[in-house]
Amino acid sequence: MDIEKLKEEIHKADKDLADAFLRRMEAVKGIAEYKKAHGISAEDTIHDQPIVDSDAGFIEDPEIRSYFVPFLKSALKASKTLQNTMMAGQRIAYCGGMDPRDYTVAGNAFPGRTRVAFPNYAKTYQAVVDGECDVCVIPFEKSNSGEIGQVLDMMFAGDLFINKVVTVENDTDTVRYAIMSRVENDTVPAGADNRFMIMFTVKDEPGSLAKAISTLSSYGHNMSIMRSRHMPDLPWNYYFYAEAEGDVTTADGKKMFEDMKKVCQSVKMLGCYEAV
Repeated sequence: MDIEKLKEEIHKADKDLADAFLRRMEAVKGIAEYKKAHGISAEDTIHDQPIVDSDAGFIEDPEIRSYFVPFLKSALKASKTLQNTMMAGQRIAYCGGMDPRDYTVAGNAFPGRTRVAFPNYAKTYQAVVDGECDVCVIPFEKSNSGEIGQVLDMMFAGDLFINKVVTVENDTDTVRYAIMSRVENDTVPAGADNRFMIMFTVKDEPGSLAKAISTLSSYGHNMSIMRSRHMPDLPWNYYFYAEAEGDVTTADGKKMFEDMKKVCQSVKMLGCYEAV
């Protein structure tokens, strides 16, 4: 056995690893940019274990694989560190004048990021629209008082997308928060337990609402929430808000959205997210 040749082989393997690591980290930089634009936390680790489980399969020998798994986890940790460095300037808008929990929820959703307080929901939402902040964390429903109408109206009329929903419970009520950004998140894994939010108005003709509901259900989407709300500037006119199960990032989901356009006066997809 020639020890020098073995050392040279290890050196060549390390060079290959270095090249592969550089390619990996360049891809990670792209992921960090995507996450910042789409309002996703760098600490979102929900997909880490599936990556480890899948990539560990590259090694057939079970004994060697047991050493490869910690190697993969170390690479993921390095990826998170780089993402956090690149996203250090991310600004998170929250409403500082309504519920003290909002500050905590924003911090838990985006650890280590700069939280910026605004006096009301409208200014919190507008800060992201204007680019002053990257993401807003804003409540839209409370168990003891129902939906927050002002926030739903902004969702209906505004330009932001919901990329995640966070539920916070305490002794008095349960609050649901929407994490919103200027760009829609289209990275929800296929086959996951997904939800989506959609708003629409119907045509002024018999059976129009029934057609809209039938279109959603015909694609297998079970609605967990369905509500109507009056349009602030148009008396006796209403828009409808629905939250349903299913993945609308698929071909079928996109076809459903096109079919909704045919039977509705207007349709707006607020976003698709994983149920967590």
